[in-house]
Amino acid sequence: MERIPATGGTPTALTLGPGVRNASSAIFLPDGRHFTFLDQRDVGSSEGTLKIAALDAAAVKTIGPANSAAFLENGHLLYLRGSTLIAQRFDEKRLEASPETTPLVTDVAEFTVARDGTLFYKPGGASIQQLTWFDRTGTATGTLGDPGNFFMIELSPDRKKLAVSLDADIWIQDLARGLRSRFTFTPGIDTNPVWSPDGRTIAFASDRSGRYGIYRKSADLSGTEETLYLDNIPTLTDGWSPDGNSLMVHRRDPVDQEDLAFLQGSKLVPFQKTPLRELHGRFSPDGRWVAYLVNESSRDEIFLAPFPGPGPKEQVSTAGGQQPRWRADGKELFFVAANGMLMAADVTRKGDAITVGAAHSLGIRVVNERGWMYDVSADGQRFLVAVRPDRSNLPFTLISNWQLLLKN
Repeated sequence: MERIPATGGTPTALTLGPGVRNASSAIFLPDGRHFTFLDQRDVGSSEGTLKIAALDAAAVKTIGPANSAAFLENGHLLYLRGSTLIAQRFDEKRLEASPETTPLVTDVAEFTVARDGTLFYKPGGASIQQLTWFDRTGTATGTLGDPGNFFMIELSPDRKKLAVSLDADIWIQDLARGLRSRFTFTPGIDTNPVWSPDGRTIAFASDRSGRYGIYRKSADLSGTEETLYLDNIPTLTDGWSPDGNSLMVHRRDPVDQEDLAFLQGSKLVPFQKTPLRELHGRFSPDGRWVAYLVNESSRDEIFLAPFPGPGPKEQVSTAGGQQPRWRADGKELFFVAANGMLMAADVTRKGDAITVGAAHSLGIRVVNERGWMYDVSADGQRFLVAVRPDRSNLPFTLISNWQLLLKN
């Protein structure tokens, strides 16, 4: 984030402290010195934490989970949490927010508010997707289950079940019967479910302790839940090695952005740890390579690196890349380009060498601001995608005296 004088000049960087990862969407408070901003969970994501900073100070104050920066009007912060417009009482002198929040309007995509009490918003903000099957021509061939607010989808190794991160919990969907049953039940956010290679257990990330740690439980809910790893740095699951001995994770280190590591038992081993942002590592089916994203340039790109290393990494994508996945035989690598299109690239192995061909689009658009929002059949011929409906033509809504909504 940068600042520039109102009269023009050269932009200068703002120092917002080590706890800020991806600052965006600044809105000034009436004093012209403090501003609210969204600290994004991931680059390009609309999900994050609402924070307040000052132009002349590095200290940052955290308000709470949000999906936008906030306006301060009539003694209240107004911001989005999910697709709900929230009002939260705020003391501007003390920079303190009341713990209570009031929902004003639901299904909001974007909004603005004027000093005279006028609220102007566009509906269509509900992050609802429909799980949809596509073939390799990009043609939709059917849907699966009810729509939902998905953050990640993950087919089981036998492709008979689906683990989904839905709202703040994880659910298991039976593909044949279409039944969806809840898998996690504790307070907090449970996300990033990944199946063990034998399909018997699921590892996932949860912030139930106040920070993300790694947990595991049986896919059939038998036995007791196990804590695999928990320390002071938020750690999230990415994927198992094919032998089940290593679990790739990424760590949201406030100093080094995000780094890749892998768990072997309770031991955490660094894999890619640089000043760059590295995450979402996926093992190749033979376990010898990891596809992951890194912001080495001005955007995220997909790279390959040998496992467990060391060795040189190889760039795969050239127009942005996220959400890497392998075909079950390792002969194809899929990822989502910066424009949201699902890409495929042929992979050739010869001895210890690996070659990735030019990527081509499959004509399937994937949500590109969350975790893995698609998965692929074992033969690479069918794709299950969380599809967001087109609601771009919905009309804008104007509300006079939005303060009256506080009394409803």
